[in-house]
Amino acid sequence: MLRQWAADAMREAAKTDIALENGGGLRTSIAAGTITAGNLYEVMPFDNTLYRVEMTGAQILAAIEHGIANKTFGMVQFSGLDIVYDEALPEGRKVVSALLSGGGRLEADATYTVATNDFLVAGGDGFWMIKAAAKAQDTFIPLRDVLMEAVKKAGLIDFKTDDRLKKTGSLSGVLPSAA
Repeated sequence: MLRQWAADAMREAAKTDIALENGGGLRTSIAAGTITAGNLYEVMPFDNTLYRVEMTGAQILAAIEHGIANKTFGMVQFSGLDIVYDEALPEGRKVVSALLSGGGRLEADATYTVATNDFLVAGGDGFWMIKAAAKAQDTFIPLRDVLMEAVKKAGLIDFKTDDRLKKTGSLSGVLPSAA
């Protein structure tokens, strides 16, 4: 839940259509209670900054596909999308549905604004498709500050996870045999 909330905070701060955050960028969770600056330093110990980029739907889909397949660095976190995937499908073809959270399909040729971080803009964790994004603009705002501002603004965080990522397909990745 913290990871989804962080992606939402990034998207809101950058005023973008979508946000993408690397799974390894958030290092721990936060217990219920008062959230301190120290908690946020533990969650996000790196000094990454918030970037605003433009990506095509095809590039965004490639990032989601890479993030689903990326077992080493953890699942990519995102905001602004509703994704359905099937682990049994081949790598690069696991996403079976990609919709914008506000409605409508993620169109391969359309351009979207995306909030992300400097690590991913540099191609970190193999996200070459984010490195290839157009109009990369560093806001020079540390991601930790984005989270601190979101905490201050909300006062009380009562985040409920949503169905932005749904897994579908056959059990255990075993496809039914042909009769």
